[in-house]
Formats: sequence, structure tokens, C-alpha cells
Amino acid sequence: MKNIILDCDIGVDDASALIMLLKNQQKVRLSLVSTVAGNSKIENVCNNTIFILRNFATRWVSVAVGASKPLYGERKLDASDVHGEGGLGGLKVEKQSDAKFTTEVAEEKIYKILSSSKRKITLVAIGPLTNIALLIKKHPEIVKKIAKIIIMGGSISGIGNITPFAEYNFAWDVDAAKSVVESGLKIYLSPIENANNMPVCDDEILASLKDAEHAEILKKIFLNLQDGSVPFGFALHDSCAAAFLLKPNLFKTLKCDIKINDDKKDKRYGQCFCEIHKKGKNLVFVPKNYQKVKNFILKTTFGG
Repeated sequence: MKNIILDCDIGVDDASALIMLLKNQQKVRLSLVSTVAGNSKIENVCNNTIFILRNFATRWVSVAVGASKPLYGERKLDASDVHGEGGLGGLKVEKQSDAKFTTEVAEEKIYKILSSSKRKITLVAIGPLTNIALLIKKHPEIVKKIAKIIIMGGSISGIGNITPFAEYNFAWDVDAAKSVVESGLKIYLSPIENANNMPVCDDEILASLKDAEHAEILKKIFLNLQDGSVPFGFALHDSCAAAFLLKPNLFKTLKCDIKINDDKKDKRYGQCFCEIHKKGKNLVFVPKNYQKVKNFILKTTFGG
């Protein structure tokens, strides 16, 4: 069984990724879900995380509250136009007033779990990388306890979805992204091209919806979404990271070096570019067959 920590900013595609992992708790053990502001403000992200866990988890998972703003400066980006006002599409989640969180903030709880584990643990980071950057900054020695980190962020070719050049997660906290990329961690990157090349539409979701118990919740979250970064449907970016963790044979990996532009005076600020070559220190993964990956995501998220 794979032991993982999920760091996320629960919006629509994060919800799909978390649901995919929760429906496969016989394959992966979620040691912790840590939250970070990104798609929505931290209060919404925490509320959404608790809601998804309460409805889909077969056993409880600890939740740690993480960063509400980037490493430096204040939160500037918001994705409510894509993910809905509360972050979960058309679903209005009531405040989970009795929600319980760990006493430690996210980076300290992650550190505690990693340092006490006899085995290395995989991190799956599908939001801004602020929590992970704080972890490494405060406890640089902990890198050796991390088996690898699967990141949803950036792009292979330097394209963006929040600016023409920058992908949302990396743009939300460019300094954190650069810090993690240069940390020496074994990085597996899921770029935005993955989901951009296989957007899902309402008809496909409805055809895949076999989970009768959660059907109404799933329809309210995932139907009638507007994603301006793709020509039709909705790009489930974070689901690709979960799919790679659960079924890596659906993807091919390419060695690369990841470059991030942190020059604030440059119009390409926040741009990520993967230089593919045989001696690359990191790995980027792409589907071998896009339709097969999309089918797996649809079946795992919406299947019974």
C-alpha cells in the first residue's frame, strides 16, 4: 500500500482527485490532507475538504490547515469564476462547524508525519506549493524522508492558463514553486497540457455516473462548469496527478529540467518550461493514450 500525503486547495478538480484516492483506500493510505489557499480562500478550502472526506472516506483522514497567502505578499489570484463562489462548482457547502483539524499547521504536521515514519512517504501536491516550500525552508533535512513528490503545475511548453505564460498553481506562489523545484526532491510533474488535451463534458460525466449514493453531490459539483482555458468542457487537471499515482502504467515519463521564471519585471513571470533531455533531474508525465486516461478518471470519480 502506498503511503501518501495530499496537499490541496480543494476546488472542482481537486475534489475529483481526492474522491479518486478515497475510492481506492485499499491501494493508498492517506496519512494526511493538508490545505492551502488557491482556487478559493483557505476557509472555503478547509470546509470543502471536510465535506468531501465526510461523504466519501471509508475511514477518517486527518486534516491540517495550511497557508492562506503566498510566501511573500498577499493573495492576489482567485478562481471563483471557474470553480464557483465556494470552490465546489454549483454545490453550496454548509459550514462544517464541528470540523476538527490537527493542532499543528500544515508544514509542521507534514514534518511530524515524515520524521516519525519508518518508510519514505510520497507527497501529492495539487495546489500552490506554499506549504511544501515552508516545510523545506524550516526543515531542509526532511527531503530525504520524501520518496517523491507528484505535482500538478506548470507546463511542458511554457503555456499558461491564468496568463498566456503562467499556469495557475505556480503563478499563485511563484517563489514557492521555484523553491520546491530547486529543492532536490524527486519531482514527477503533471503539466496543464495533460488535462487540456482531454477536457470532460457534461454528457460524459452523466454517462459515467454510476455512484448512486453520491449522485446528487457529484452532479452539483461537476456539471455546468465554464472553463475558459479549453475550447469545451472542463479540464480536470488535478485528477491527472491522482490517476498517475493510482495507475502509472497509463502514462509515460520523460526526464527533464524544470525552469521557472521568477523575474517580476518580465511579462513571462511565473512561466514554467520543461527542458526534455536524457540527463534531466526531474520527470514529467504525459498520457500514453488520452482517452484511456480520461476514461479512468471518469470511472474512478463517478463510478460506483
